Amino acid sequence: GEPVVIRVTGDGAAVVGSGLPEGASVEQVYAFGQDRLKAGQLLEAMAAFEEVETRFGGHDLADNAAYWIGWAHQARGDHRLALQVWERLPLKYPKSAKVADALFGMAVSHEAVGEPAVAETIYQQVVRRFPKAEKVREAN
Repeated sequence: GEPVVIRVTGDGAAVVGSGLPEGASVEQVYAFGQDRLKAGQLLEAMAAFEEVETRFGGHDLADNAAYWIGWAHQARGDHRLALQVWERLPLKYPKSAKVADALFGMAVSHEAVGEPAVAETIYQQVVRRFPKAEKVREAN
């Protein structure tokens, strides 16, 4: 991925790549990432979500941040990178509510890179393991 840029603002404060002041809370960094996603600024969003994961790895929002990093890669057409991110998610955050969404995203990316059989297997896994997940309708 692109390097995270550290800029120095007018008053000399170092600003991490996401453009937030260094002391920003996990909620602020995460919200910033969400705003960037909505604005279609995917690299900035990824920088923010990566910051959530590295600085606040144990926080409730870390797994969501990981999911959105994968989503942003997928949105940019980087399906292999999306897959790498999403494959780590269930291992790092086995109890995460985002596991079903990550699996679904993996299936979509496998399809996009011309691996329909792998995609099919993952869709079936989503349906089997997460019968209540909203993605199940789409997986079916």
